[in-house]
Amino acid sequence: MDMKVLNKRHGVEVNKYVKFLLGEAFDMTEDENEKFMEFHKLVKGIIKQSDHYLEGDEMTESDVIHEWLMITPNLLFHS
Repeated sequence: MDMKVLNKRHGVEVNKYVKFLLGEAFDMTEDENEKFMEFHKLVKGIIKQSDHYLEGDEMTESDVIHEWLMITPNLLFHS
């Protein structure tokens, strides 16, 4: 999935995590393609929201980056 990342390693790790979650969701939903597509849409929304988070200017740059680094994995974990 295309998303904003801090560096190459961060991108590799987050992409592995997203692929793992999508694979697990695919296996769990088995023949219920509609449920998988709903989850996939949710994942895309989380990534879009975390990318948008970087554009906010309410916090200092280091605070934003610190929060943003874990926002996608945490939101995906709780989805």
